[in-house]
Formats: sequence, structure tokens, C-alpha cells
Amino acid sequence: MAFAGASLSGGTSSNASRRRPSLESNKQTLTLASNAALLSSRALLPPDRDTTTQLQLLDALTQEVRREQEPPQLTGFTSTPLNATTQYASSHNAASSSAQIAVAYSNSTANSQKHHTFLYQDANQQLMFARDALSKEASPDRIDLSAGQLESCPIFENEMYLRILLLSQNRIQFIQPVRVLRNLIVLDLTENRLKDLSPLADMPALRVLLVGGNRLQSLEGIQGCPCLDVLNASGNRLSTIEPLRQLSQLRDLNLANNNIHDLSVMEQLPCLTNVNASNNAIAQLPNLQSNPSLETLYLSRNKIEGAGSLDECKTLLELALDENPVVQTEHYREKRILALPSLRLLDGKRISPDMRRMAGITLRRIQEKADQAARAEQQREQRETAINACKTAWFSILRPRKRRLGRLFQDAMLTLAPLVETQPKPQRQLALTEIQGLQIVQYGYPRDILDGSIGTSTAQSITQLHLLYYPARLLNAQWSRVARRLPNVTSIRLQHCDCRHLVELNGLAAFKRLTTLNLAAEPLAQEMPQWRLYAIHRIATLQTIDGQPITVTQRMEAHRCFGPLTIIMNQLPAMTLAGRRHHDLPVDESALPAARVVSLC
Repeated sequence: MAFAGASLSGGTSSNASRRRPSLESNKQTLTLASNAALLSSRALLPPDRDTTTQLQLLDALTQEVRREQEPPQLTGFTSTPLNATTQYASSHNAASSSAQIAVAYSNSTANSQKHHTFLYQDANQQLMFARDALSKEASPDRIDLSAGQLESCPIFENEMYLRILLLSQNRIQFIQPVRVLRNLIVLDLTENRLKDLSPLADMPALRVLLVGGNRLQSLEGIQGCPCLDVLNASGNRLSTIEPLRQLSQLRDLNLANNNIHDLSVMEQLPCLTNVNASNNAIAQLPNLQSNPSLETLYLSRNKIEGAGSLDECKTLLELALDENPVVQTEHYREKRILALPSLRLLDGKRISPDMRRMAGITLRRIQEKADQAARAEQQREQRETAINACKTAWFSILRPRKRRLGRLFQDAMLTLAPLVETQPKPQRQLALTEIQGLQIVQYGYPRDILDGSIGTSTAQSITQLHLLYYPARLLNAQWSRVARRLPNVTSIRLQHCDCRHLVELNGLAAFKRLTTLNLAAEPLAQEMPQWRLYAIHRIATLQTIDGQPITVTQRMEAHRCFGPLTIIMNQLPAMTLAGRRHHDLPVDESALPAARVVSLC
């Protein structure tokens, strides 16, 4: 519904009592003014409705209210409405030799008396307006001089009870004579040439002001109308509306077709019900939470990019944001329909129950995708945090360690593990376990594997194990427990585990189905080429090492290098083994006598 840009013109009135209006009559006039303000609100038409249609509807509504409020007619008197066209004619009446007299209206009925209204210039060349008693009785509170080609606003004589003044569609530039009409409730100055509203600085009773289609660059002076309910200032040259801040009772506001950039003034107008600010230069919506009664909001053809607090305005019935950048955002229409449950019209299109239902379904799907993406992002951040924590803990305990070399055979150099030094274990909470299909990627201490957090069925389905950022020397004591939890593992890869000694491979023999081992990123693979032969000898089920298949030749070489060690260990007295940690010696315990079995797990 767009604001009616035309005047409250037209309308009929019946004969009233000849006596002066009483207090009851004044009350009826005030009620009429209030209804006129309501009419301006009811006459809000869609922006694409032409001006003629708006005028016709507003005129019909005005007549309806006036018929409801008119006093009882007195017998013997009839009246006709004043004509809407003023015709100037020079009169040579001898009774007015000192002034130019023009008969403005002269209407009569079939029964009787004529109603006369006059526009004339007095001795000071000021335009005056007067009407006879019969015309004043017919419409004591209303004067309509619309479409009269008036160049200036006339001075109204003896119009102390005037409530409604219609001066639309003239050529008026100044309205100083209006300032004395302090009882005016409705003032229509639509489609004139006004540039200044300062004469309205003291109009305490004014409720409806229509100044659309003028040349106003400022609304200065309008703050003198504290009771203003309805303001139509469309089609002017306004760039700011600061004077409106003091109009706390304003309900209907039409600012279309101006050059306004800022609507923050709306935050000071809590009673606003209908606002039309289409075709301006507005880039940002005000805080609409300050307008709890807002029902219609038209902001078409502006530069608005975001919805702001629009979705918090739950009382909105009609909204227009077409031809703004915001309508290009994804799912703009569905979001507005779902966020505003009372909305009936959006960008000129009716909202049906089916549209609202489909909008709800669409937005629920969008929300589910957004939630899923948010969870994935949160998991990614948590994963990175956990991995970084494991890295930090890992590098904090990584220290150079002394190594003791020994030569057991002249034809083979073996590095025996040193006595295990006491090292602080990394904090157990610094761990992350990821299950990717049939593979477990373990960062830090394998807590979830050892404490049974992984379900039995899942654990039995795992065939690949990838460990990062945990010392191999500490893992060696845990391999047997890991093997019991993951009995079907066939592939193990160690990365950033600081594996440097052959003895740290002994625990891998606990995996009875292990066929693939990858230590390419470990220091052992870089510093000791013989580790492959030892792994082949120690883990009989291996088939691939670092991506290369194991050949028969390599198996024979492994047996040649490390097979005699079993015989030597068998010949050593038991006391020689005393004082050594049982997992320091790379010996196949199955080859030793029962009395000298050394566990290598």
C-alpha cells in the first residue's frame, strides 16, 4: 500500500445548524480529523497504482466518514458541495469599488438558495478568501480550494472554526497566512511549489499534513506540529529528515521519491505504523526494533545491501525491498517469509500458506547444511589443535641420546640398544585418534586403543595402523597390548616416532598378521641399512618393507646375518643376562632354551 500523494479532496456535507458550533460539534470535528488521519493510513495503495485511482479511493473514503460524522439536517435548508475549480473574474460591483472582487463559487440547488464564496484582493493587494453564511453553515470546518490555479495562499477571514484546508494542485510558493489557523487538523498542500514549511512552526492541533509533489529541500518548521499523525512529503528534494525526531506521535510517513540517505530518525518514532521511503538513496536499514507497531514498509529502489534488524520486526504485514542489492542474496525471499510470520505481501506478491510451508522446508535444509559445515569446521579446528599439541609435546621430549655400539660379528655391524634411560612420558591427554575406514591414524599416546574406547567390532575390522608423534622406545612396551586390541592389523606405519634402534622393532612381532611395515621417515631407516634384514628376521610374516616386496635373497641374507645370534645367546651363561632389561637384546626367544627365554615384547 503506497501513500496517497493527492489531497483529501471531494466529499459532501449536509446543512448544519445555523447556530455556532457547540462543544459537541467540536468533538465531532476532532473525531473527523482523527478519521481523516485513519483514512490516510487506509488509503495506502501499492506503489504501482496511479494517482487518479488513489484520489478516487481517498475521496470516496472521505465522503464515507463525513456522512458518518455529519450533524442532523435542519428542515428547510439544503446544500451542495463546493466546486473544485476556482475561476477568477473581475467584478464591477459598485459595492466593492476599493477592491478587486472575484466570485469563486456560486452553486445552487433546484430548491433554493445559492452558496457564495469569494476570492478578492484588498487595498494592500493581498489575496483574501471569504464566504457567505449559508456556505459556512454548510461546511463550517472545511474549505476546498484544490486545483484553483492559485499563485499564493489567501488570507482566510473569520475562519476560527476551520479544521480542514485543501489547497492541492495549485501554484502556491508561500503559506504564511496559514500560521494563524492554529486549529487546523488537516492541511493538504500537495502538488504546489512550496520551498519552506517554517509557517507551520506553531500548529499544535495539526494531525494530517500532505506536502507531496513540491520543491522542499528541508522539513524545518515541521517540529512545530507535535500532534502530527500523518505526513506525506513524497516527491520533493529532501536529503535529510532530522526535524522529524520530535514528532513522537507520527504514525504514517511517506518520503518516497526524494534523495534521503539515512532513516535512523525512525528509531525516535515509536508509533510508526506505515512507512514509504521508496526511490531514495538509502544504503542501510535503521534499527527496526524501535518500531514495535510497524506494519507496512516500502523501501523499493534504494541501495540496501543487508536485512539488518528487519527480521526482528514481527508485526510487519507488507514489505517491499525490490530493486535493492539485498534481494540478490541467497534465499532472500524464503528467509523473509519464515522470519516474519505476519507478512502477507512481499515485494508486491502475496504469500500463500504453501509458499510459507515450502520456505520453511527450504530453510531447514539450508540450516542443516550450515550446521553440518559448522561441525566439520569445528572438528577441523579441534583436530589441528590436538595435532599441534601432540607435536609440541613430542618435540619437548625429543633429546639427543647416547648410543653404544658393539661388534658381535666381524662381518656384521650391529647397534645394540643402550640401557633404557628414564624419560618423562608425554601427557596422555595429548592424543588424537582418527578412524578412516579400515585405518586408524593415531597422534600421540594410543589412549583410545589401549583403554577400549574403540568398540570391539570396529577394532577387529581395522587392518592399517598409522602412528605419529610418540616415541618408539615407549611404544615397544605397548605393542603387545595394541596387538591384542587390533588383532587383524596387516600394515603399520611409523612417522615422527624417533625410531633409532633395532630393539624398538621387537614388539612388532606381536602382530601375527603383519605383512607391511613402513619406517621410511624414521632415523633408523636413514642411519642403519641393516634394519630391513633384522625386521625380516624378527617378523616372519612380513612381505613388504617401505613399499618394496621382500625377496627370497633378502630372507636368506637376514638368516645369515642374524641367525647365529640365536646360537650365541644359547651358549651364554644365565648370569650374563642378569642386569639387562629383557627387551634390550634383539633375540628370537623361541630359539632359546626354556631356562633362558628372554621376552622381547
